[in-house]
Amino acid sequence: MTYRAFRAAVAVVAVAAIASLPIHAARAAKRAPSGYDELNNTPLLFYLAKGAPNACGPGCSEWIAAEGYFDAGAPDRLRAVLGRAGNRNLPIYFQSPGGFIDEAMVIGRFLREHQMTAGVARTIPDACAAKNAQACRTAKRSGQILNARLVGITAGCNSACVYALIGAKFRQVPPGARVGIHSSKLARTGGPPIAAPLADLTSWARLQTANAELRTYIQSMQIDDGLFRALMKVPHEHVRILTRDEIAHYGIDTREFQETPWTFLPAVAPSTADSVVKMFSMPKGREHNEFRNSMIQLTCRNGPEVTVHYVRALASDETAARGVKTTHASISLVSGTNRLDFPIEGTIGKFDWVDPGITNDDRLVAQDPELFDAVATRPTIDVIEGDGSDAHKRTIKLSTSGLADALAALRRSCAKPVGRI
Repeated sequence: MTYRAFRAAVAVVAVAAIASLPIHAARAAKRAPSGYDELNNTPLLFYLAKGAPNACGPGCSEWIAAEGYFDAGAPDRLRAVLGRAGNRNLPIYFQSPGGFIDEAMVIGRFLREHQMTAGVARTIPDACAAKNAQACRTAKRSGQILNARLVGITAGCNSACVYALIGAKFRQVPPGARVGIHSSKLARTGGPPIAAPLADLTSWARLQTANAELRTYIQSMQIDDGLFRALMKVPHEHVRILTRDEIAHYGIDTREFQETPWTFLPAVAPSTADSVVKMFSMPKGREHNEFRNSMIQLTCRNGPEVTVHYVRALASDETAARGVKTTHASISLVSGTNRLDFPIEGTIGKFDWVDPGITNDDRLVAQDPELFDAVATRPTIDVIEGDGSDAHKRTIKLSTSGLADALAALRRSCAKPVGRI
């Protein structure tokens, strides 16, 4: 009898529906099947990509894209693409639903041995802009370096992908990217039939051994054992998305402050709308030891204005009062002489695609987009939060990187005629 000791079935990538307003409608939106189904049916594909200066971090403009599920040939294909890269120490970015855990751990150990950086992000080649699926696939398999964009928001690394990710010496999980976990199962890969009682006993014993090996691997990568305990509680048929706080406290990505570029995100379903999104994460709470994601989102309105949505993640001490459905705090966006004030009263809500299970303070206002055009000419914009007392005001300084291009894309989207159904 032949068992591959520790293979996991592929888990569907959790899709973050960055959606039209009201924001609650995102939960009911159905995903477009093509891109995500292809991930689930494509063995892990590696290719070289090149973007704008600093596209993958300060001084980084080239990277390795990794898309699809972890299969038996994935480690050899990774070595081959590194050979084509001249063995330069490029970062690698995963967009993967999972796959075979043995191979994921092989890749993880390889990344650690070579002191590599790994992250969770979608690579979007220029060759794929025309939405010609066959041309896109051909370009990715051409062996050429593809001009591309790197987008962390809505990217996913689930199941076995997590074990490759944690193997890297340096790990990058930007706000809005999804890391999903679940327990594993064995997949039989050949051999003669086995009597059912013996097969069950053998499988159980092998699974216990395989789980012990996985736990040892996680610990060897200096990741908190809480990750193993958490994944063992999730049935194999389900995926649980880690919160930002878990990602930080398990040691997967411990950077204190992170922000995404302003990113244009096309609608994922007819019930949603194109939008511009900026996400950031930082420690919050009295002890500044709870990590949270927050978001600014711009969407089209009927007329010349855009809807500006601000979702402010709350720490546990800010949500202690049960039954409270509203918040009261001053929140403003300020850049030079440009200022946007949100309503003093906010609504309590939970939006899993921002940060799963976390309570948020939700604000909404209409605004002329020319304000953001002016903001885009400056390097930063400040988020100023306060409770009415100057002593308790907090300023969060955010980059305007990507804002001009994202606004231009949103304007084109807003100008599209709306057809009848």
